[in-house]
Amino acid sequence: MEEEFKKRNRLLLYLEGFFIMLGGGMVQIGTTLTYILTYLIPKQPVVVGLMHSISALFIILPKFFTSRLILSKEKDSPIMARIELIKGLLWIILGIVIYKVDNKNIAAILMLFILAIIFMTIGANTTIRTDIIGKVVSNKSRGRFLGNKEFISRMGGIIAVVIGGFILGAFPKPLNFAVLFWFVGFIQMFSYFVLINIREKGIIREKKQQSMKKFMSSAMKILSKDKNLIYLIVQDNFKILGITITGMYVIYLKDKINIDVTDMMIFSGCIMLGIGIFSPIVGKISDKKGCKYVLKISYILYIIGYISMFFVVSKWLVYLNYFIIGVANTSDIVTKDNIAIMLGKENNRSLYESMRSAFILPMSVIAPILIGLLITLFGFEVVLVFEIVFMSLAIFTLNNKVNLEEDSEFECNNNVTVY
Repeated sequence: MEEEFKKRNRLLLYLEGFFIMLGGGMVQIGTTLTYILTYLIPKQPVVVGLMHSISALFIILPKFFTSRLILSKEKDSPIMARIELIKGLLWIILGIVIYKVDNKNIAAILMLFILAIIFMTIGANTTIRTDIIGKVVSNKSRGRFLGNKEFISRMGGIIAVVIGGFILGAFPKPLNFAVLFWFVGFIQMFSYFVLINIREKGIIREKKQQSMKKFMSSAMKILSKDKNLIYLIVQDNFKILGITITGMYVIYLKDKINIDVTDMMIFSGCIMLGIGIFSPIVGKISDKKGCKYVLKISYILYIIGYISMFFVVSKWLVYLNYFIIGVANTSDIVTKDNIAIMLGKENNRSLYESMRSAFILPMSVIAPILIGLLITLFGFEVVLVFEIVFMSLAIFTLNNKVNLEEDSEFECNNNVTVY
């Protein structure tokens, strides 16, 4: 990539993150979307769990197809830009559904259906974004770049929750939900104009797109040789079981203390603030001490957050809970792309990102429904104990079995052409 485009591309990726969160910060699945779904179908933790399962399933589903596609394409950003346009349009359609469909059960079903497609666009663009970052940012400064990008993104998210709170308070239900979705849609579509201006180095890793059978064979070949990746996936599965309850916290709070729709934006803002403040710090630490170090700190923070949930007596403690969740979430956000790029290198980074996502898919789908069912049967506090155990297992596996400083790449794709 020419030197003159490096700063430009970094700036555009910062802006892309800002606009994605300026829209997405208003519709966080663990707060706003959960609240809207419980407005349509009250007191149904299993239905909320279903939404989280749909999120996990449909974010991961397109990853292998997207990874396979971009291996045969010279440029990633035009594909990503078109997908953002589609995602924005879907949010606008969802707003129309919420406003116009009077039957709440039907509205809830349509909401879940449209969200499933939106989650697919998110999953596809997550894979593409990882590949773009691998092209644009050097190894030595990638952690710092990802931390700074996340900081800028979450500042957009904090602005989003202020705007979102105003929208939700200014209009009656369900018009306020509809206006919120419409605003999100227009903001997300604006990302198109940012993405089409990114200048990538042209890379074609496969001159002809592989058949899906051959592509999957390559993936399994990597997995059979790379034990480090296997242990990484094992600890990922423990982590998913351990963090699922954070998306159910709102259900518990509705019964425990008096919260309303505007509180959802404050909760989202606390998460954004935690991520935003600590992202640059985590990025710098990961460059110096490695991804594994910051992930262990993250998992310990989740456990601290869960312990504090036992003592909820006021909204101020809830704000602290969500802030801690945000800080804990920072390490995973900042390191996820870096781990895929580091382990997969130029040839296989999108494939590594897709494999890591694919092999946590069953747990990602099952865990929200399972945790929702357990909460229904035993109560939130009992399930919190289970979650602490799962996070402890994730820490043990990460600490004793995973080596993220090891060069664990197994080449399966030698047909790389750089322009």
